[in-house]
Amino acid sequence: MGAAAAGPGGQATVKLNLGCGNKPLEGYINHDLTVHADHVDIAWDLNELPWPWQDEAFEKVAAISVLEHLRQNLLTSMDELWRILEPHGVAVVKLPHWKHNISWEDLTHLHVVGVGAMDQLDPRTKRGVDYWFYTRRKWRVDKRTVNDAKSSIYWTTTKMPLDWDPLCRRGGVPDGSMDRGGASSVDIVVLTCDRARLLKQTVKYIVTRTRTPYRLHIIDDASEEGNVELAQGWVDRKLVASLTQRRHRMGIAAGLRDILRLTTSDPVVFTDDDILCPDSEPDWLARGLQAMEKEPTLGILALNNPHCNVGGSKRGHLEPGDPVTRCWQVPGSLVFVRRQVLKECAPPDGLGSPVKAMCHAARAGGWEVGYLTKVYCQHIGRVSVRNGKDLGSAIDLVAPIDGRTLEPPEEYRG
Repeated sequence: MGAAAAGPGGQATVKLNLGCGNKPLEGYINHDLTVHADHVDIAWDLNELPWPWQDEAFEKVAAISVLEHLRQNLLTSMDELWRILEPHGVAVVKLPHWKHNISWEDLTHLHVVGVGAMDQLDPRTKRGVDYWFYTRRKWRVDKRTVNDAKSSIYWTTTKMPLDWDPLCRRGGVPDGSMDRGGASSVDIVVLTCDRARLLKQTVKYIVTRTRTPYRLHIIDDASEEGNVELAQGWVDRKLVASLTQRRHRMGIAAGLRDILRLTTSDPVVFTDDDILCPDSEPDWLARGLQAMEKEPTLGILALNNPHCNVGGSKRGHLEPGDPVTRCWQVPGSLVFVRRQVLKECAPPDGLGSPVKAMCHAARAGGWEVGYLTKVYCQHIGRVSVRNGKDLGSAIDLVAPIDGRTLEPPEEYRG
């Protein structure tokens, strides 16, 4: 089967490039149908199953313009990719887009696809739920891009456990999707009071749109609409790290002080139970952390929404990276806050707008307050009131895809 390519320090490469053709990838084992050039490390007809590699042999596999030429269906090929990848290994797949003429003009193309093709392998999506029975080998679709010519679609996918079911909709394996532990994880705290339906949507969006490691906590302020039962179910399935339940209404200010007790990360993120995070690449959490790391005087940072632009001043933009607009206050958003700011500026009980009060106290203490200018979240509670629509209609107004590049990964272009 050929010798493994040497990686940095002489270690064996654990990355595979299927169907390399005349475009080998450095640091990969380069495969093709025949040994037609010196850069081909191994030859094998991928129509012959199983493929000649052991289970969990690779940390990454590139399948660029190759799977569409195979006789077996794409589901079978993806199952083989899943088999040879190690747990949480990454597959980068390029396939022809059905809308482009060139996809049909190549006589060797046996498969063409649309942009949603991989959704049925990801149980976080509607198609993934509807077609759960297609395969037990599940994937998390991390990125989907289309090239400039609109002729090809690239996917970056992560291998997930057998029967992975992050929202426990099919009784499968949750794999701690809402509680990704570890010292480097960021604590996300959802403050909730009644509005169970909104809470479910807020948590769902965090789970399906956050790829940076995190731990999720829920603080319930004496709800009477089933929030506790809903959240306790997530805790029992190890989807939520902690649930704090109050017997009496104490308000958001008490929740802000509880954050210090529950969490360890710095900064920490908190949100109301009616905020939908955006779908972006990199994800919203990574972009917020990057902004706070670049700006040490920034004590409070929020995702953008119509309620953030209060006293906004477009100065101090960060380059490269996301621009940050300084403002007076950041209500109604996903909010990053430094632990020192929480400790020094969390307001006492009884204030009508504790987050606004904390922002003003932080500014008085020399900290800056701002929001990510180009990263938007959806405030669904306010949408339903502002538009005069019922709650169901408001939930359907999901946050638009934000910041997703149309360029394929650089190493696979061409």
